[in-house]
Amino acid sequence: AGRLRRPSGPYSAGYDVFLVPGGSAKADFLALGVEGCAAVRRFVQSGGGYCGVCAGAFLALRLRLLDVDRRSSRLQKPPRQMWPESSDSESGDEAASEDTRADSKASRDGRDAFIVNMKFTQKGRKLLWHEGRSKAVEPDESASGEVCMRYHNGPLLEIPKASPAILLSRMSAKEVQDKTPSTLKGSAGIVMQNFGGGRVVAISPHPESTQDEALLPEPGKERLRRVLQRAVLLAAAGPAAHSWLEDAIHVPVLV
Repeated sequence: AGRLRRPSGPYSAGYDVFLVPGGSAKADFLALGVEGCAAVRRFVQSGGGYCGVCAGAFLALRLRLLDVDRRSSRLQKPPRQMWPESSDSESGDEAASEDTRADSKASRDGRDAFIVNMKFTQKGRKLLWHEGRSKAVEPDESASGEVCMRYHNGPLLEIPKASPAILLSRMSAKEVQDKTPSTLKGSAGIVMQNFGGGRVVAISPHPESTQDEALLPEPGKERLRRVLQRAVLLAAAGPAAHSWLEDAIHVPVLV
């Protein structure tokens, strides 16, 4: 985090976006420490972008970069102090902790990956999905406008009415199973929010590792990987940085 700084010119050293993948939000948070967490917040506030996937989205909550609520059996707000108590439910996806391995079988089963249906809002569709094709010729989109994505215990978010956060997509279970959280249906799948001079994009599922059949944490369909690519550009398009990117992010594909 000591090297996380904004570029001062076209050819200067620095970064435009901090990308946090799936893994363990708990481990990332502890590794950053108080100083590192403060550095990430300063980076975004000064105009940097933050894009978090699954555990990376959980980390955005821990860093207090998003004004959203977290769903559980009831609506539960994320911790507001800089050093909250740990939560095993935030352990992310692929990186299992000792506590995770000691859990009951039912709890472990609940950590298995499965497929969710993602439905973009009008704004989310424009910024992250639409490439100039109609739904009829878009193989990865159903007639009802839903896109299947791999999900592995990402946060289930709810945007309060007074929040400046913007909803880009909602999730629902493709097939209701025992391991499907009852609060998943209708929860926010992707949200974005300006934070100071920068922008945060939080993604609960895994568009980058969605495959036709397997549920492994490996590179998936190219079409869905482009959702993450565009999310990174969207995070860079904060109000004090490269705001023109939001207008230029959509490039229609002629078919």
